[in-house]
Amino acid sequence: MKTALNMALRLTLICAIAAFALANVDEVTKGPIAASEAKAQREAVEAVLPAFAQLAIDTLQTESSGPSFYYSGVGDSGISGTALSATSGLGYSGEIEIMMGIDPEGIISGVRILRQEIAALGFSRNFSIYDDQDQERLLKTILQELGIDEKTLKARAVATAIDRAKNRGLWPDQLDDGDDQAEQITHIYALYQQRLQQANALDFNDLLMQTVRLLEDHPAVLEKYRQRFHYILVDEFQDTNQVQYRLVHLLASGHGNLCVVGDDDQSIYRWRGAEVGNILGFERDYPGCETIRLEQNYRSTSTILDAAGAVVAHNAGRKVKKLWTENVAGEGVTLETLPDDLEEGRYLANEIGRLKGNNRHLRDIAIFYRTNAQSRVIEEALRNASIPYVMFGGLKFYSRMEIKHILA
Repeated sequence: MKTALNMALRLTLICAIAAFALANVDEVTKGPIAASEAKAQREAVEAVLPAFAQLAIDTLQTESSGPSFYYSGVGDSGISGTALSATSGLGYSGEIEIMMGIDPEGIISGVRILRQEIAALGFSRNFSIYDDQDQERLLKTILQELGIDEKTLKARAVATAIDRAKNRGLWPDQLDDGDDQAEQITHIYALYQQRLQQANALDFNDLLMQTVRLLEDHPAVLEKYRQRFHYILVDEFQDTNQVQYRLVHLLASGHGNLCVVGDDDQSIYRWRGAEVGNILGFERDYPGCETIRLEQNYRSTSTILDAAGAVVAHNAGRKVKKLWTENVAGEGVTLETLPDDLEEGRYLANEIGRLKGNNRHLRDIAIFYRTNAQSRVIEEALRNASIPYVMFGGLKFYSRMEIKHILA
């Protein structure tokens, strides 16, 4: 589903930019163009737009596996696309420019909004963007100036606390000081923001925080971008945090033309500040919206879907959905409860050995695990059983540089 959904969203965004081009032919081309050229360009966009739209719909209908679409309101004015992160929209520019003949300067990102409008917040347009290393260096300087020993409070721990606060959309004066250390971190957070402003710099979280602040504190700016973004589409809505939700709500509350895609059962990023309540409460916050459940699965067997459904059914407050497939039932699912990770590794190695003894190819066997930290025990069990293996998406434990140095 992920690949198909991404493709559909890319096609949808292309449709959005194409429709925007229809309304702004003169704006998205460099220099004046003759009426005949404008008419030809418009006809070219009109010719391909329905095909892209239909392909996006077909992709979703043939590859869906569980999430829902929510959308609210559609009018007759232009369409625009926006991205919530610094990177999520970057891959489209060249593609759109080539396929549609549109100048990428017509595409608006969050950073570009700040470059154009941030003077209202006391920054200049040429502000710097601090990465994690820049942030940690600044926090270390602040700790030293305050005489705080890093043995008692590390810069990285302060950075994590600030990140957590910003994911919740909280500035220093909005934090509750529960104890002495919390009060100390709040004070450091306030100094940190002052130093950022003095340096004319933002950190990554500020790209959203300051955009929301800009739109909330300056109604004229908000109205300008509401008029620019008439239709808003958000992917992976279950993984949005409170700041992202506020940004989307600000832009969409004027016209209500909002479509979000997500699956509350796939919300696994709460540790990053993701708030599953954003999708669970969508119908409450946007009364009258239409919900479309994409419940047909095209990849898994019905046995796997039933097993997965039985597990997630215990999630509290979830949206009820029933995944189904026309595929065969397939083999049964085995559930094995083991006392610890060592026994789990041995069980996996023994089971693979059994399958191999029954003439099953090792290439047909895969082990999935959630975090890289789990790989070491599994790898050791496979090595002890003389079972060769290949790792995808990670590095073998004994191939890591630090382990090689120790063993050498």
